[in-house]
Amino acid sequence: MSKAWRIEFDGAIYHALSRGDKQRDIFIEDEDRLPLLELTGKWVYIETKT
Repeated sequence: MSKAWRIEFDGAIYHALSRGDKQRDIFIEDEDRLPLLELTGKWVYIETKT
């Protein structure tokens, strides 16, 4: 089965990775991922507010 086509447009964010190279974890501790989650939450709030 082939992958579905991605809809592309300027400024889009397509996905966030949950694993690094060779399936290694990107974040070691939960505290390591908090800045990314906070930034993502702020972006989602701003984008959905407009």
